[in-house]
Amino acid sequence: MKIVEAALTVPVTILILVGLIGLMMTFYTALGDQITEHDAYRAGDL
Repeated sequence: MKIVEAALTVPVTILILVGLIGLMMTFYTALGDQITEHDAYRAGDL
């Protein structure tokens, strides 16, 4: 069994986590915009 050096894995793991957090924030921001737009559309119809 080979030992993987932590000097490489820790920064890569942090970069992956930051990327995933960025993707989630982008998704939920876009979702919030769609919900706001939909609520405004429904308020105009009622």
